[in-house]
Amino acid sequence: MGNFDIRVKRFIDVFINAGAYNKVLLGLKNTIIIAVLGLVIGILIGTLIATIRVLPKYRRLPRILNGFCSFYVSLFRGTPVVVQLLVFYYVLLPLLNIKMTSVAHPVESCFGLTFPIFLVINICFFIFWLIIQKYKFALFPLVAFLLCYSQIRTYFPLNFHTSKLPENSFKVLSYNIMEIGRAHV
Repeated sequence: MGNFDIRVKRFIDVFINAGAYNKVLLGLKNTIIIAVLGLVIGILIGTLIATIRVLPKYRRLPRILNGFCSFYVSLFRGTPVVVQLLVFYYVLLPLLNIKMTSVAHPVESCFGLTFPIFLVINICFFIFWLIIQKYKFALFPLVAFLLCYSQIRTYFPLNFHTSKLPENSFKVLSYNIMEIGRAHV
């Protein structure tokens, strides 16, 4: 039990005397802010969708809005949260051109290494839907290929613009590591 006293003293030194509790309180504050904002935004969107869904459908505009709301609800209810996060990370973030340095975000920067795996899975699904002749479902991977075209070109660069290579030359594949160790301004 003597070891327990040492751990309690170390905890008091680090947590209370060194001020580590401030980080816990800051994390708690950020968690509450995110939870309250998410709750307010969710209530607003849910109220708007529920109002549109109960409007009479005898006019054109309520029918169109009802179609959009039905699509929105089925999209977020019908897909797992992990898939939504993957779409957000691999499609929306590159479209918004948000830069992340590997120094500031070391774990998140490693997520990009999984892109080729998901690309191969997407290719397999595309071939699968073509083989079983469900062409409508083959459009989903095709749209994903089009949305991720720049990322596909980044991972698998195929350059056919050189007609003749100089003699005694060789090709070098390199990765852009310019951002490592330098923070974005």
